[in-house]
Amino acid sequence: MFVRKQVSEGFLMKIRNMTNCGFTHPTRSTICFLFARKFHTSTLDSLLRIAPSLLGFTDTS
Repeated sequence: MFVRKQVSEGFLMKIRNMTNCGFTHPTRSTICFLFARKFHTSTLDSLLRIAPSLLGFTDTS
């Protein structure tokens, strides 16, 4: 389980860019899905803070 101190923009980019996802064991997939269930509830604030810039929703005006 991922905890608050592990959550960073770099960490999330690493997950997004993985080409061999082991989170969907026992079958391996090239697409990572269902990884969000691996985050502890204490990570919510960090995830919400990072999400806008990670997903390209920052205000550039």
